[in-house]
Amino acid sequence: MGADHTAGLILNPGLPEDQCAAESQLSQMINVICDSSGFCQVLQPSVDEIRLFCTAMYGEEVKREQIADYGWQTLQDEWEFNRRAGYKDEDDRLPEYMKTEGEGPDKDIVFDVSPEIIQKGKQRLDLGEKLFSA
Repeated sequence: MGADHTAGLILNPGLPEDQCAAESQLSQMINVICDSSGFCQVLQPSVDEIRLFCTAMYGEEVKREQIADYGWQTLQDEWEFNRRAGYKDEDDRLPEYMKTEGEGPDKDIVFDVSPEIIQKGKQRLDLGEKLFSA
């Protein structure tokens, strides 16, 4: 199948933990909308560009709210599929070594986001203008 671009990976050492859920969800939304539209991530279209393409393709305006709702529903469908396949919230964890063995030039970057913040990413957050322009 290929890479799971909807995993919400963000690489931003030093990002305050209270911003991690929104940044991860932003990544998830952009990627799921791009992946499901048929565009390749290499093209890096913005959500607004995809929306305008869909508007031209369907001959009627696709509003920002509609494409955002579409992305959110797709994420919910993926999570529901995983739940039915037997995955639980506690399975949504990285291996312990990623929390202790550092990465980066100084080997000081570790995954230190709490499980509560990870779960917060599964609640729809207000991503504002960033969703359409990133």
